[in-house]
Amino acid sequence: MPGNLEALVKPLVDCEPDALASPWHVFDAIVEQDPPIVYSDSLEAWIVAGRQYVVEILADAKTWSNCSVGSSRKANERFFGLMRELRREPEMAPIVEEFTSIRRDGAVLVTADPPEHVRQRRAFSDLFRPRRIQSMTPAIQAKSDELVARVRPLGCADWVADYSIQLPIAILARNFAVPESDGTKFKRWSDILGGRIGRINITREEIRDLIFSEKEFRNYFTPLLEERRRNPQDDLISDIATAEVDGEPLSDAEKLEACQQFVIAGHETTSSIIANIGRRIARDPDLRDRLAADRSLIPGFVEEVLRLDPPVLGFFRMAKCDTEVAGIKIAEGEYVWVAYAGGNRDPKGCPRSLEFDMTRHPNRHLSFGYGEHACLGAGLARAQAVIATNALVDLPNLALAPDHVDEYSDSYILRGLKSLRIAFDRQPVA
Repeated sequence: MPGNLEALVKPLVDCEPDALASPWHVFDAIVEQDPPIVYSDSLEAWIVAGRQYVVEILADAKTWSNCSVGSSRKANERFFGLMRELRREPEMAPIVEEFTSIRRDGAVLVTADPPEHVRQRRAFSDLFRPRRIQSMTPAIQAKSDELVARVRPLGCADWVADYSIQLPIAILARNFAVPESDGTKFKRWSDILGGRIGRINITREEIRDLIFSEKEFRNYFTPLLEERRRNPQDDLISDIATAEVDGEPLSDAEKLEACQQFVIAGHETTSSIIANIGRRIARDPDLRDRLAADRSLIPGFVEEVLRLDPPVLGFFRMAKCDTEVAGIKIAEGEYVWVAYAGGNRDPKGCPRSLEFDMTRHPNRHLSFGYGEHACLGAGLARAQAVIATNALVDLPNLALAPDHVDEYSDSYILRGLKSLRIAFDRQPVA
């Protein structure tokens, strides 16, 4: 990579706060390359940013493996090196071995390749079908109303802590048919279990926490899966517990990994989307007024926020064989960071790509992925985002609070605000 580009990429890979807050110039600079693919020494992976090549890779599961979507080879080497250190501790050796064994057998959906992924996708294809999402809408609206009612008399809120985390967690608990209070466990597990995604600086103690949290997670969901297998209900755990393909049930490891992915993905990305929506509306009173005057614009607004401020900047693929991208040779085993954010901003795939246009149609953004690994829960995320947007538009004189400072999560893949301080006119509780 040219030195000037590496100087842009390295701060992002190192998760420096300023780079995390505004990573867009990195992708724009790579998109401008011909071809829009570069090798990063700090990432030890290729970065693909042009829409055409992003789509080609995402659509080619035969050539590209999903085995490590959230980590580069460099990050994996650090992770497994620290795992070996932990294994040398006598009390940790059996725990690490148990963790390793379970993870070895549990490649599911986002981390699985064909033919296993095809089989699993068939098993889970109906979990987020439109009819089920439509049936959830009243519950999503009711929870949204409850959360807004708590802050409306105050005239201020942390939109992340008070709403964008709470809404998806509550809906996730409802889908699992478990007490809503258990959502605090889901959030804690998600933060720890997803803590290595998009990081090369994970610590030994964080890995220790990850291993113990995974064990807690397993101890929580294993009996629930068994109970629902014997007594199915109309809930997500029952669907996972009884999932079959051609009469063959999924393995226990596959079921547990599916639960884990749904817990992490079921709130992490949705929470980030809702926070990004809040930030954009709170910064632009004219935009808020336009949305308030014409609510039919809200779905298009949500899609444009997704395009220009995606919750996932991109995932990794590993070459299963020697191949080429845009005429550049990629060796078997090399990693490629497939930059959704770059594909979304590529003018060759999106006219006026740097302009925010909520009337854009069609909006073919890649923020939920593409191809057979496209996000299963995209419809549910969109439903929550639309309801959240309406809630924000209803807050009179909404603005960013004077003390708000943008601070993002410590990951160059998952991009989420840690807080969003907003202010608005106080309203009495009806």
